[in-house]
Amino acid sequence: MTRRLALAWLLLLPLLVAAAATLPARIDWDGYRGALAQHASERLGRPIGLNGGLRLRLLPQTLIEADGLTIGSSNDGVALTARAMRLRLDPWRLLLGRVVVREVVLVGADIRLPWPPTRLPGLATLGLDELTLLDARLEESRISVAGASIEGVSARFIAGGLADALRAEGRFNWRGQPLAFNATLGRAGDDGAAPLDMAGQIAGSRIAARGVLLGEGGFEGRLDAAGQDLSALLPTPRGAFTATGRITATADVVGVDQLVLDLGGQQARGGVSLRLAAEPRADAPRGTAPGARLDAALLASRLDLDAWTEALRRGGSPELPIGLDLSAEAASFRGVALRQLRLTVHLENGRIIVPEAAAELPGEASINASGAGTADTSEWALRFETRRAPDTLAAFGALNLPAGVAPLAHASGSMRLVLDERQAGLSDMALNIDGSRVAGTATWRWGERPVLGLGLEVARLDLDPWLAAGERLSRMDVNLRITAERASLHGLALESLSIDASAEAGRLVLRRALARHGGADITAAGNGTLAPPRINEAVLEAQGGMLGGALALMPTPPWLNLPAAMAALPLRLRAQLAGPADALSLRAEASVDDARLEAQMALDLGQGRAGGTITLRHPGAGRLLGPLIGPAGRQWLGEGSLAIIAGVALRPGLLAAENLDVVAGQLRLRGPLSLNREGARPRLSAQLTTDSLALPELPIATLFPALRGFDMELALRAENLLPPPSLLPPLSGLRGMLRLEEGRLAIALEEARLSGGTLQAMLRADTTANPPALALEARLAGAVVTEALLGHLPDVTSGRADAMLALSATGHGPDAWRATLAGQGDVTIRDGTLQGVELAALAAALALPEAEAARPAMAAALSGGSTPFTRLTLPFTAEAGLLRLGEAILQGEAGMARLSGQYDLARLRLDMRLAMPQPEGPDVGLWFGGSADSRRSLPETSAYWRWRNARE
Repeated sequence: MTRRLALAWLLLLPLLVAAAATLPARIDWDGYRGALAQHASERLGRPIGLNGGLRLRLLPQTLIEADGLTIGSSNDGVALTARAMRLRLDPWRLLLGRVVVREVVLVGADIRLPWPPTRLPGLATLGLDELTLLDARLEESRISVAGASIEGVSARFIAGGLADALRAEGRFNWRGQPLAFNATLGRAGDDGAAPLDMAGQIAGSRIAARGVLLGEGGFEGRLDAAGQDLSALLPTPRGAFTATGRITATADVVGVDQLVLDLGGQQARGGVSLRLAAEPRADAPRGTAPGARLDAALLASRLDLDAWTEALRRGGSPELPIGLDLSAEAASFRGVALRQLRLTVHLENGRIIVPEAAAELPGEASINASGAGTADTSEWALRFETRRAPDTLAAFGALNLPAGVAPLAHASGSMRLVLDERQAGLSDMALNIDGSRVAGTATWRWGERPVLGLGLEVARLDLDPWLAAGERLSRMDVNLRITAERASLHGLALESLSIDASAEAGRLVLRRALARHGGADITAAGNGTLAPPRINEAVLEAQGGMLGGALALMPTPPWLNLPAAMAALPLRLRAQLAGPADALSLRAEASVDDARLEAQMALDLGQGRAGGTITLRHPGAGRLLGPLIGPAGRQWLGEGSLAIIAGVALRPGLLAAENLDVVAGQLRLRGPLSLNREGARPRLSAQLTTDSLALPELPIATLFPALRGFDMELALRAENLLPPPSLLPPLSGLRGMLRLEEGRLAIALEEARLSGGTLQAMLRADTTANPPALALEARLAGAVVTEALLGHLPDVTSGRADAMLALSATGHGPDAWRATLAGQGDVTIRDGTLQGVELAALAAALALPEAEAARPAMAAALSGGSTPFTRLTLPFTAEAGLLRLGEAILQGEAGMARLSGQYDLARLRLDMRLAMPQPEGPDVGLWFGGSADSRRSLPETSAYWRWRNARE
């Protein structure tokens, strides 16, 4: 029997399969369209119209697929549309001709739930003649409530008997990831409260909420969540997390308070709320839209702001608007320690809005910011202040800024910052840096070759740090437009500075630079390359300034102070530069009054060397130099033009004029000259030659302070040297050397011709002593006396003189030197003539026997005439400014005479006696002397006549 039944089933099974395959096509379903629509309407609680085609599938389940749906509305406010619907039928009832729906599936449904709800959506009561099982599904659907939408919903709703709970399970997409959920709603008790358990899993995280639905509306319960990465759910930093809190829900808001969050080992407390907005009324203002919003407030002891920033950028396009309020006692951002952080962020429609951000920084600094943007672009308003700017910059690693660019103490201000994926831009800058105002704009563009743009207006600017940053600027493109009320460049004070320059791909262009200094308008322009350094063309012009202001920029000696009249002379300058850095060509022209200066130089900037020719010309040397040398110097210089031509060479610390040729009035000098500043003291060296040189009467003592400031070595050759007449007669064939070492001066007259004789001398002056000390050693040989030596009778008017001097003096001027003169000397004159006394006649008068004849003859011999002599020796000593003759003897054919007396240099008073010894009796002589303006002579014969009268 069993085998027969099995064989019958084997024969019947193909027939049933064939019937299942062919029967649906042969059934006319239009007759069932109304019944199916009615069953679907009863299940969904709203009228359903089936206007499209119907398709039946018997295996493996009995399903009817319908499209062309029309879903009517109900009084519950739910709006429902669907792309298609599937109805699972009871196959056995269908064989009996009855249509019983066991499951309703909406495909591609779009469900819009009202908020707040007026009443629960309508569900048909399960009839007693039906199975008490509800099985409804959604596939590929979307649910929208209060402006928030959940995409990709696939869910199943199951209800058993009247006493069973309603269960729901399914999945939907959240932040691009599938979220699986399940919920169980128990039957309400007598108080109307029903238990509700919900759980969800997404990306390894679990969320669970347990509580009760209140009869009067709302939900209360506990929330527990944990997982490996909270950023999969919300815009937070990556990391494992746990969260617990109390959850409550009303028609307006779903909130979690008493929240304790542990994220990546950092704990925070706070709360979260989901606000649900109602649908707008028909009479609502235009533009009003429904919306939901998620807000969170967290308070932590410490936060990693870098991780939160990255998370907010990743989560800039959430499924619903999100508001985040972060507070922390301490935080870190880009390695900078922050305190008292407060950050408010809104994420909505792909935008990141920061209404408030505030923190305290190192260096007693504070910053406030607000802004908005997207993950790629943003715009910010910043306000900051720091009392210890170096500490603040050090915290940001900005101590490598050049000195002078970074603030030294206090900085504050505000600005607007625009950021995108390519660049950062600063605008509306209003800064105060160390008391200096800074305003303008700045841009920074990222890339393999960054681009920096600056448009600044500053009160004070130090240009040296910017020039020192040239190597760093060569690695980027720069566009500068800077104006400054005051600026400094290598100690040079500038006013009204304006710079328009750019550097691109190693090419530097200075479109224009303007400034004022000392009343001069300075203009510069040029272009070149940074690598290798080269100036293609550069022009510098200055006009409207004065000579004194230009010389103040040069390393001039402190004693060279221009008179006001000369310093006020107008100056114009034009300089052109071109060439590589190691062979730069300079051509400069300058004019001062009628003077014209031209320079052609070759510069090596790397070695700091230069060489070329400098020419200075003026039609009147005395007129140009008169204010500097005074009337006496102008008279000494004489009439004539000024021309200075020098081949110069410069290197660090050294200025050398290898071929110096000077023509100034009657002055002619030529030879090399150099100024060396490499040592502790400047050193001037020169070897000068001249045909004729007249020395002015200079107040030498006034130069002593200047002599202490530098050293000098000057060799001089002069065919004719004209000292001041009060000092020395003209010299010829002069060869001398002047040395100045640490305030000690030595003038060596190595060779000179004086009145046909040879003169050698050494003058030393110690200007460091107090008072200054002088010492003179001189030797004269073979000088021919052709004029009176003393200028009054008696006087030597001819002869050949030899002299030796060794004198010293101290003091600050000629009066002091005369008063302190000390030393000794010896003057010898041979084959000369003594004018004013006739010793031969005196001897003859003394030999007369008659007194009446002898007296007038003696008087005549002592008051006139001349006496030839073969030798006159005048040894002397000096002490305290008083010259005293030693054993002075005059020898000649007329006999021998002795000279005695002294010369007071302080009072310029002479007291001398010329005495002719007698074989018998007293000497007969002549006294002569007195002050310089009242010289006189007196015969001294009274003693002789008393003796003679007594003898007779």
